[in-house]
Amino acid sequence: KPEFRRFLYIALASNSEVRSMLYLALRLNYIDRSIFNKLIMDSEEIAKIISGLIKSLIPKS
Repeated sequence: KPEFRRFLYIALASNSEVRSMLYLALRLNYIDRSIFNKLIMDSEEIAKIISGLIKSLIPKS
């Protein structure tokens, strides 16, 4: 279980890195605003899912 939780934290950090690269891609005109908006919304949803999984693995006292 601790190993899976660690993997989820890594996934959350990777998602944040992707978001940073999306902002850069938009600024450099590699992607247009509509694609950027869709991908940012997708990454926000993914972050919520991963965060929920992490919370579900924290023992309740």
